[in-house]
Amino acid sequence: ISYPLKIITGLAVTQGVAGSFSSTLTHAKKQGMAVRPILMLGVGALIGSYLGGYTSQYYDDVVIKALLVVILIAMMNLSIYSPKPAPETESAVTSETREPDIRLTPKFFLITLVVGYVSGILGIGGAAFIVPVMYSLMAIPVRRAIAMGAGIVLLTSLASFVGKWQAGQILWLQGGLISLGAICGGFLGAKISSRLPLWILKSL
Repeated sequence: ISYPLKIITGLAVTQGVAGSFSSTLTHAKKQGMAVRPILMLGVGALIGSYLGGYTSQYYDDVVIKALLVVILIAMMNLSIYSPKPAPETESAVTSETREPDIRLTPKFFLITLVVGYVSGILGIGGAAFIVPVMYSLMAIPVRRAIAMGAGIVLLTSLASFVGKWQAGQILWLQGGLISLGAICGGFLGAKISSRLPLWILKSL
């Protein structure tokens, strides 16, 4: 079965909601969840994701494909060339009592707004973008960035889903079937990430 690109992005964001939901719950159960920083960073991403999901109906497929390529290259360069935070020990734990000290400056709000907007257009939730931004630009240790990223992606995926639903890009039956696998994948991914060495997580 062949679907138009905009419908494919709608299916992608549907599975993104399911996968990020199970991943967030798993991370929260395993190591706690820094709710305040997630909400602070999620404000811009939430707004951007909704706008991106809704306005994606006005973009040509060629533009969407080109945007995906450009953003992936930009994030790859960000991960490779940006300054990294101090080394994180294997015993580092993210919890509500040791949440990162994050201040929502205009710069970071703009970054999360743009990341959310692009993620909303592409229907990918934004984990591939948000985690490198937190790790490289905000100096958040990688395990914390992954756990916080799951929570932020849950917010952005929900916002993007609403926008794409209003734009008529959601297939409920197919999206529901895909979401079943995404729930299992999100759970397993979160479980495995807590056991992987830091050098592997950083490489991923």
